[in-house]
Amino acid sequence: MRIILNSENLNKLPEDTIYFHVASSDDNKNKKEYINNHIKNARFISFEDDLVGDIGIHGGRHPLPDMKKFSEKIMDFGVNGETPVLVYGKNSFTDASRLWWMLESIGIKNCHILYGTLDSYMYEGKTTESGEVLYTPSQKRDLSLNNNKLLNYEDVKSIIHDDKYIIIDSRDSQRYEGLIDPVDNHPGHIPSAINKHYEELLLGQNPPSIDDINNFFKDIDKDKNILLYCGSGVTAGANAIYLKEIGIEYYIYPGSYSDWITYPGAIIELGAYFGE
Repeated sequence: MRIILNSENLNKLPEDTIYFHVASSDDNKNKKEYINNHIKNARFISFEDDLVGDIGIHGGRHPLPDMKKFSEKIMDFGVNGETPVLVYGKNSFTDASRLWWMLESIGIKNCHILYGTLDSYMYEGKTTESGEVLYTPSQKRDLSLNNNKLLNYEDVKSIIHDDKYIIIDSRDSQRYEGLIDPVDNHPGHIPSAINKHYEELLLGQNPPSIDDINNFFKDIDKDKNILLYCGSGVTAGANAIYLKEIGIEYYIYPGSYSDWITYPGAIIELGAYFGE
């Protein structure tokens, strides 16, 4: 079964699939919207409160939370390493993709994501539920962080000119090339990174096909190690999902560009990168 599913495919998931509703925050508005409308038995996840930690000097705009506590919370929701999971965003596919790669990093292998959002799902006339969701914490407490997939500044610095790696910047071309950067105010990209704007595969009414994804990455040497980053570790999740769809593993830089630029002496390149 595909990782990215449209609304028509949700009924093909096993009955014990656990759904996660990703909202932007844990405020009253988002909680009320969740109570009123969610996909069957979906657990509530707040992007700002559950998927992001405390902002410091380093770590970027959306630093990782304490991953041990995150893992414990996911198990409290009833998830273990064998549980099928589907994540969806209330109004953001990429917020849900952040949860997707974080779940991957703690050992969730059978994880899917809804193409689009809950808003588009409801626009299609699909059925939702209301009310609180009851769940039983998992008795199998075996989730643990796979640190090998998550790279930090020093890791990335050591591979920027290592020909065994390909570094992919998932932002739009203007931010990548340094023409503008209204978000991080330091235009440019990490040295040797190439640009693959995640949104190019989200423009259609249906999920991108496997052929679409292969074509998107046709110039990538798939035998090399692939490192993904974006502005702050959110939209790179979409590219992580695409790669996984075609059987390619990835590394991810959670702090991404907004972490990179906080280090004195960090090198920034402008323009497109065409290799050495």
